[in-house]
Amino acid sequence: MIVGYERSPAARGQIGSLILAAYKKGVLVHVGSVERGSRKSRRRNSVACSTG
Repeated sequence: MIVGYERSPAARGQIGSLILAAYKKGVLVHVGSVERGSRKSRRRNSVACSTG
């Protein structure tokens, strides 16, 4: 689940990455983060996912 975010160092007022956590044995633990990609890479990824 998303539990927080970090601000983008490059774009003022924008989200740079999402902080993720999951429950393990009843305790919420940090599992990683997901950085925001460029618009071009997101378009490329969405095309790849939709075509299989």
